[in-house]
Amino acid sequence: MNQLTEDYLAFQSNGGPERAEASWRAAQRLRALFGVEHLARPVYLDREQIAELDRDLPALHRLLNDLPARLCDGDLASFARLCGATPAQVDAVLATSHPTGWPLARADLLHTDDRFVAIETNLAAVGGTETGELCRAMTAIPEIGEFVAARDLTFTDPGIAFREVLRAEADRIGRGTEAGIAVVCAPEDPPRTRAVFELLALLLEEDGYTAVACSLDELSYQGAEVRANGARVDLVLRFFFLDRVGGQGEDSLIAPLLDACRREQVVLLAPFSADLVGGKRAFALPWHSEFAGDFTAEERELVARLTPWSHVLRDRISTADGVLVDALEHCVAERPRLVLKGGMSQAGHDIVMGRDLTDAQWRAAVSDGLRRRSVVQQLVEAPPEPFVEGWPRTVAERTVNWGVYVIGGRYAGVMARGALAGRAGIISYESGALLGCSFEERRTGAAPEAVAS
Repeated sequence: MNQLTEDYLAFQSNGGPERAEASWRAAQRLRALFGVEHLARPVYLDREQIAELDRDLPALHRLLNDLPARLCDGDLASFARLCGATPAQVDAVLATSHPTGWPLARADLLHTDDRFVAIETNLAAVGGTETGELCRAMTAIPEIGEFVAARDLTFTDPGIAFREVLRAEADRIGRGTEAGIAVVCAPEDPPRTRAVFELLALLLEEDGYTAVACSLDELSYQGAEVRANGARVDLVLRFFFLDRVGGQGEDSLIAPLLDACRREQVVLLAPFSADLVGGKRAFALPWHSEFAGDFTAEERELVARLTPWSHVLRDRISTADGVLVDALEHCVAERPRLVLKGGMSQAGHDIVMGRDLTDAQWRAAVSDGLRRRSVVQQLVEAPPEPFVEGWPRTVAERTVNWGVYVIGGRYAGVMARGALAGRAGIISYESGALLGCSFEERRTGAAPEAVAS
């Protein structure tokens, strides 16, 4: 926890009962307005931390985006197979390939005692870019708004940079603001999730586009056009994943969309290659000893400093020191310090923490992971932060997952999630985590279009 956060907590505690109650009531109004409960306060970044993130995360994003070229000579099909894609998924990756790649990512980071550590990255179906709206709304809470004003804090709105990406894509296909954009979720997504996508569609309409929010089964294919709710669609902004491809009962939904991509009737954003480059297997590949020569010394130092040791499971794996060892025996010996992750899992699913299992259960889980080519990763633990919640007020300790955006090659803001300390180590909405936003100290020379006050 940095000094800026400590200063906020002191400011909050010294505000007196009237401001405290007014702040609680304002927070309740926001809860009713958004329809969900948020973290009781923002998280805070000082300018040194922002400089660290703006230096390291774009470099990591560039490295991951470059993996197909470095490891497979640019052969996207070979890279897809390296990442464990099925034949149907390989076909989907090729059908939706993009000439310039996908310039948007969100890294999930934990803050240890002295630094940020990225435990994974997401390039596909990256949500939360509307977090800037939450920042604006939270300044209506007196103790937050007054502190932000007193310290002249700001926030970086990922939505601004995100919409720049969409604007460039609409211009690339020659449609400009006449482009029709469908914000497409999975059919099984709950109403809460759909409401977020409806907000995103409204924000895109404010930029002059025709934008609709719908589910994958609401797209229709009429001659040379893809349509949603009666409107022509040029760009499909997807919030579903590659693992749907080839799934039982999915062909009727995915196949016509892939055909439309092949005929260049519609562009899928992000392309399915983003699921690979931003996936857990690709995240582990820079740690593999057989690929050490594909990275510079500076890049290897970045990976070692910014990410925990990770490896795709196979009979023999390389340790953090580059020594080849028996995977099963190594993982069994290191059980309390390791995590198993499904190779294409999302949203905190298919994750097993060694410390939560017995030796026998963990051995069985690793054996299953070897069969499925899961990823094993060094456990990263972050000290919890205090959040003053409820009425009467109590202090809750929450572990924060910092979702830090990199858009267009630069730091582009934060979506935070905080789970009560002591619960399972997976910080996700399913585990009860609450969504939050971030305020930060102003940076000298920051791009003005990326920062909102």
